Amino acid sequence: MTGNDWTGTSNLPTTDEVLHQSLQRPLQNLSDTKYLDKNRYLEVQHRLLRYEGVEPLLLAVDKVRSNPLMREDPETCIYDKVTCVSLNIIRLGPLARLRFCNLRSDRLIDWSQTQRLTPGSCVAISTAADAFRTLCWVAFVSGKDDKNMEELDTPVIDVELQDAGHLADFVDPRQEFVMVEARSNYFEAVRHVMEGLKQATTETSPLMKYFTGMDCQVGLPRSIQGPESFLDISAAAPNTLKPGTLFLPARGDIPPSLQAATGLDGSQLSALQRMLATDLAIVQGPPGTGKTHISMAALRVLLADRSADDAPIVVTAQKNDTVDELLGRLLASGVQCARLGGQSKNDDVDRCTLVKLREQTRSAKSQELETILNFQRAKAKFIVNRCLPSKRILFLNPKHLEECDILTARQCESLGSVEWNQKIGGPDGKRKQHIPLDEHPFALWLDGRYSVRPEPKAFQMAQVPGDDGLNDALHCHLAEADNSHKRKDTISSQVINFGAWCQVDMVGIVDDLAGSRRPLTDPERAIATRALVQHEDLFKVSAPTRPLVYRLLEERMLRCSQDALRALLEEISTLTHALKAERWVEDFVAIRTSGARVIGCTTTGLTKYRALLAALAPRIMVVEEAAESREANISAALLPSVERLVLIGDHLQLSPHADVMELARPPFNLHISAFERFILRDVSYTMLSDQRRMASEIRAVLNKWYPTLRDHACVRDLPQVPGMGAARALWLDHAHPENGNRYSSKFNAFEARLITGLARYLVAGGVDPARITVLAFYSGQKTYIYNIMQQIPELATLRVLEDGFVTRQGVEVQTVDGYQGKENDVVLLSVVRSPDHKNEARVGFLDRLNRAIVALSRARLLNVVVGNMANLRHCAAARDIWDPVAEAMQVAKKSAVPLVCAVHGKDFPVAATAETWKAPAKMGCGAVCGKMLECGHACHGRCHPQATAHACSCRRTKVLGQGLGMLGVQMQRRDLNAHMDYVVAREVKRESLL
Repeated sequence: MTGNDWTGTSNLPTTDEVLHQSLQRPLQNLSDTKYLDKNRYLEVQHRLLRYEGVEPLLLAVDKVRSNPLMREDPETCIYDKVTCVSLNIIRLGPLARLRFCNLRSDRLIDWSQTQRLTPGSCVAISTAADAFRTLCWVAFVSGKDDKNMEELDTPVIDVELQDAGHLADFVDPRQEFVMVEARSNYFEAVRHVMEGLKQATTETSPLMKYFTGMDCQVGLPRSIQGPESFLDISAAAPNTLKPGTLFLPARGDIPPSLQAATGLDGSQLSALQRMLATDLAIVQGPPGTGKTHISMAALRVLLADRSADDAPIVVTAQKNDTVDELLGRLLASGVQCARLGGQSKNDDVDRCTLVKLREQTRSAKSQELETILNFQRAKAKFIVNRCLPSKRILFLNPKHLEECDILTARQCESLGSVEWNQKIGGPDGKRKQHIPLDEHPFALWLDGRYSVRPEPKAFQMAQVPGDDGLNDALHCHLAEADNSHKRKDTISSQVINFGAWCQVDMVGIVDDLAGSRRPLTDPERAIATRALVQHEDLFKVSAPTRPLVYRLLEERMLRCSQDALRALLEEISTLTHALKAERWVEDFVAIRTSGARVIGCTTTGLTKYRALLAALAPRIMVVEEAAESREANISAALLPSVERLVLIGDHLQLSPHADVMELARPPFNLHISAFERFILRDVSYTMLSDQRRMASEIRAVLNKWYPTLRDHACVRDLPQVPGMGAARALWLDHAHPENGNRYSSKFNAFEARLITGLARYLVAGGVDPARITVLAFYSGQKTYIYNIMQQIPELATLRVLEDGFVTRQGVEVQTVDGYQGKENDVVLLSVVRSPDHKNEARVGFLDRLNRAIVALSRARLLNVVVGNMANLRHCAAARDIWDPVAEAMQVAKKSAVPLVCAVHGKDFPVAATAETWKAPAKMGCGAVCGKMLECGHACHGRCHPQATAHACSCRRTKVLGQGLGMLGVQMQRRDLNAHMDYVVAREVKRESLL
């Protein structure tokens, strides 16, 4: 394609592409390319995303087409016995509701947890008979109902087709389909971005020159007079200052006095200067340097300089949690915000979501359009019910056949339909009474030549329970995805259910063994057609021929109804597009009425809500986690009104994820963010240099990649972790093999047991479980450890099930990818990968520097890594990363946990074996405890970390004195107390001399 021809391509994969594997290859995306034409740049980005969104599905379909009976594999999900059970006509548009069976998986699927068929996924559907040879519909999953399911049930899903008229093809209870899904694909993540890239071709952005590479010299924003200007930064001070108190030069040296006045270090002030006084501000924040803190300082200054009538500032990030944290801080400081997207975990932020704001604004036009939609829905329901009778009636109504010119008036009368309709219906069309099935005109006419079978139930085979093999990177991708682009988190109730005439079997017509309704053969159809033409009185049709005639009537009625529905559904689709446009107007009014000064959304939400943002005309956009966000997500959101773009991130930490691994390598480089690309092009940026998170020993592990990173004074005297002495960064080495197979995410049972034992030891020693985080490189290990810890009361997170309220926060268990931007006092990291001795070194994605940096930089006081270092160092791809880590953490040749007694100060290394860590709460240095108790006696037990385990002599006396009476108890207690105090004193003195 040349010019702007690409803007006319479908974002969804087309039927031709799926059937003929005719997908266009992506264009090269080199970091140093300069694009003279912005549209060429936008095309490169669009082709990359479209290939990523379409290619996995095409490969999955091709495998099924080549082997229609194949089992599921790690990349392909297959669903059989797919049937359409109803239409769902809602504001988003007409949808088909599908039921299916999961027969080809080797594992039992937990549909409440799996990411299969997540709203936002793309699937391919064909008839079971065709199996993608000539027929294919590409559908978009809009909703999944996995509530109130029995153990072996599968959910129902709602799907959307690009051409709504094609939904009529699914209104056929006889038809059985097969559905294919690619595991490593979440189409919603690219769908809106592709549309935004197309829209950007028709607009002019003052910042696009930086993305095309035609300009690398950042300039001043339009609002600043010149480089000699001074900026009022009074709002950046921790204490509220009057405007006009503190000033920062737009260019040049920064007065040292501003550090004390603002509480910002020199690098943070330089970053603030760049964020306020350049049209493209890039700030790199290594771990712990306060990226969010400086973002808040800049936002306070920008907001103080703006009036209430100015357009809101847009704040965006890759993850929902990051957006919510920023908005939560702004709300706490009194700034009115609006949150675009789904429900927030933060109650304050949730109250300012667009869903809550729009409850106050409903336009008259919107209500009028909804009234029309209700009328159209009623028409569709009439057509469906006429063609597919309810489960109580089952047979077609002869009168409806006459209305559709399928039966003549005399043929209809011959069946006695007039009298029957008078029995069941009144003038309002409602049924007067229930008429038994055997009194239906067609039941009488068929004279017993039919039978009714029960409705089939969707189910999955009773396979082995376990992980369904979801790709780890996709798991993280979904976890970070914006809830707002799940079109429907729950199933809507605006459904038009299909009837059950397919449950009526005809004597003499043999359907397939599975019970599916087969079409008439040509000879059967000819016999039935001839009978209809020859007889006006249908009772003159021979009895053996009547079942064939009835099947012919069903076929003709279905075809007639599908034609009527096809036209109606296209009208409904046009109407729902008008409703969406009116919804944007309502949303605009809701936000302006709320007085929101900041708009928050994820980077995917930038393009989903692009029309709304364009109407609000923001001039400033602040992007947190910019190095983790895809370039296309940012460039597609460069509205003409945006004149200042602030990118805050760290390209050495997590980078954009690519579903298609080929695209994460040269020459496509989808994993390189705009943030990193600008740095590679030598666009000027500021790097924060003082870290305020980690103890020095933990920071030292990162020296190889951050040689200029310094410790702020606040981390020089951090407290020690009870029971760990002066230890800060520990690597516990082992060679125990990993677990898992090609269908499941990797996990390591040994590492899980050791980490759980260490967590129990720390909690027993007084560490709050909420101050401990367990990180794992693989989602399988995260799940494995979480399930273990939920069975241990002192580690588990307890919740009130009715509302999900957390009553006690236990140890948090997370994947590395899901924990960027977060921190905790203690981090226990599970490496997982450790092949058995027969296999060569394997590291998976532990050869990626960005993940290693995130994993090693989350702890404030103690970072403990459990892993097979030899495996990492023997892999050429990972050696450059893990060799410096091994040297910095001084990995021991023998595995042992160097514990320190918090009571006596003695070291007591404990072997890292499963047996040793079965009872971590009883671990101690072996000395007599000696702690004085409330009763006035010294604990005579051996050293232990758990306060509740103290052994009191008076309690022991009570046991020894049983049966001697009160006097005997008192005498023994007195004597034993004196004796035990002597013993404890002697032992403490003896051990102090050792």
